[in-house]
Amino acid sequence: MAKTPKGERTRAQIFAAATEIIAEAGLEGATMRAIAERAGVSTGAAYHYIRSKDELVLALYARTQESLEAHAQLVAEAGGDLTQRLTAMLWGGLLVLAPQRELLGRLAAAVLVPGSPLSPFAPETIEIRKQAIENFRVALGPHDENRIAELAWMAWMAVILYWLNDRSEGQEATQALIDASVPTLVHAMPLFGGMLFEFAAIAERGLLGAPDPGV
Repeated sequence: MAKTPKGERTRAQIFAAATEIIAEAGLEGATMRAIAERAGVSTGAAYHYIRSKDELVLALYARTQESLEAHAQLVAEAGGDLTQRLTAMLWGGLLVLAPQRELLGRLAAAVLVPGSPLSPFAPETIEIRKQAIENFRVALGPHDENRIAELAWMAWMAVILYWLNDRSEGQEATQALIDASVPTLVHAMPLFGGMLFEFAAIAERGLLGAPDPGV
């Protein structure tokens, strides 16, 4: 069935209503009935456009990755050394996500549990995970060597979790953490690079389903 302008507008209304309710009441509170009422459509219409809350969250992830992909391109175009690019990706990426901080905080409480199909580490989100790592590859450009992008994505996950819980004004503590830790990490790579990259390889096998090179 071809998409129509009216259908796309209705879908956008439903998606906007759903994200508002999740930000207010969490994923559990985002019933399809509540979403439909907020969007001004019937419950049946809501199910026509969004078949489940899982589908809704995956669509939110995809939209977020589109925004971060655009940010990665800007970082790549700006250039700079590894420290500058990685800092720009981490803090700049958080600025991209800032309008959705409350929503992401609510989602984190529901999805960051073992076995959740919506976890950033779940098999169901592997394509989104791969795209996130590709964003780092693009941003780091010529500095992306020996799994640095994978390490950067793992750092990104930790930074997001800290940022979501950061109570300092404007999350300035998160910015200070990035500014202090990125140069240290970059300077440590020549000394501990082999160990770090082996760690990344092990994590990649577990999180991305990559084959074990020893098999």
